[in-house]
Amino acid sequence: MARRQRPVTEADQENPGLQRPSSAASEEQDEEPHRYLCLVMSFPAVILLGVAAGLTIYLISLKSNNDSSKALVTSAPSSPEDWFDFTENLGGNNNDDLALSFPTQKPTQNPTRITSNLFYDDDDNFQSRPPTVPLPQANPPSLSTMLPTIEPFFIEDARNRFQQILVSRSTSGFTVTRDGDGGTPQAKALNWLIRDPRFYSYTDDRLLQRWVLATFAFGMVSSEKSGGGGNSIFSQQQQQQEDEQQLSIPQAMQNWVRYTDECTRWFYTLGDDNGKTVCDSDGLYVRLDLRLQHLVGTLPSEIALLSNHLRYIHLFDNRIQGTLPTEFGLLTKLERLELTKNDLVGPLPSELGNLDTLRFLGIGQNSFEGPLPTSLGKLSRLNTIGLEWNQFTEIPSELGNMVETRILNMDHNAFATGGVPTTLGQLSNLKQLNLIFNSGLVGTMPVEVCNLKMDVLQADCDKLDCDCCTFCNYYNSTR
Repeated sequence: MARRQRPVTEADQENPGLQRPSSAASEEQDEEPHRYLCLVMSFPAVILLGVAAGLTIYLISLKSNNDSSKALVTSAPSSPEDWFDFTENLGGNNNDDLALSFPTQKPTQNPTRITSNLFYDDDDNFQSRPPTVPLPQANPPSLSTMLPTIEPFFIEDARNRFQQILVSRSTSGFTVTRDGDGGTPQAKALNWLIRDPRFYSYTDDRLLQRWVLATFAFGMVSSEKSGGGGNSIFSQQQQQQEDEQQLSIPQAMQNWVRYTDECTRWFYTLGDDNGKTVCDSDGLYVRLDLRLQHLVGTLPSEIALLSNHLRYIHLFDNRIQGTLPTEFGLLTKLERLELTKNDLVGPLPSELGNLDTLRFLGIGQNSFEGPLPTSLGKLSRLNTIGLEWNQFTEIPSELGNMVETRILNMDHNAFATGGVPTTLGQLSNLKQLNLIFNSGLVGTMPVEVCNLKMDVLQADCDKLDCDCCTFCNYYNSTR
């Protein structure tokens, strides 16, 4: 049907340029709302498509990363020297973050620093109330979980390299036999060391240090019975023996057999918080400090390998047994040797006279016996000497050469032969001399000693006539 045309009006004649919308334009205006409605309805579909695309990209990326990780783990270094680069990719550059021997037990506790007032404090003052030292709360790992899987070639190469270092540095013939996982603490420490993923990144001094400290740890057990059923650090062959003894590695040394930094992640006790640290700037131990830690075992002679840097040994109030190794005389930089209140026996090694830098010697409350070595007279820098509660039998006259001595405690011993040497009167700096409970010391206190006018002079006055004593003991029949 033909459309009817709108009649021309007078307004159209007066304004011929004014256009009126045609019918086609009117139809387009009618369709405009429908077009906007379609656009609005398409937005959710676009969003869903975007989410799907993003998820697809993420899954592809995740698969690519997994493939790369598998390639990294399965690819072995081509040489021992490349092992360091390999471990860099695994653990990063920070020793503290590398604990590959414990993939599920990364250490979280920093070494505990406490303030201590022990038998002698760091100013050589006598203290009678030792503190309670907090212990790290953790179970020791089994030896099988400590040793990561490494190619046999690298293990053998690391073993040979360390043996060469040990031979070149040792002056006392230290050797390590191939005892596998069992045997001596030295062999266990070597078996642990050569599997360290960062073995090739350490200097020779650090390798020696880590072996010595691990030897110390593997040779110690706790005097407290293991109550949590924790894993043993010993091999399966020794598991039955350990169960019978109900002993485990001391809590304080559990971190000492982990592949972490020995200066920052291994437990130690500090005398106070006045800036004292375990290691020097090269990462070498200057302080071996494990007081009040229930340690049971013997002192390894290998500690002498730390002679280039070790200055302080603090092992007060443990249950360390055996004799004092003669190799300790090689620790020529040692300033403090504190072994008070342990179970050490035997004669005091004459080699201690070589420690000419020693300022403090604390070996009281042990079971040492025999005459004091005359070589102690060479220790002219000694400031404090604690020999109390032992079985020493003779005071050598050479002690009069220790001109810097302020405190000399020799009470509760078995001194008899020779009496009190007159040469002790040469100790012009002496402020305290304790000789009580030595029933064998008879006669008269030398006038040279009385002339020193000490703050504290104690003796058994019913056996040893002493008009100048500040305290007289008359009960020397019992100790």
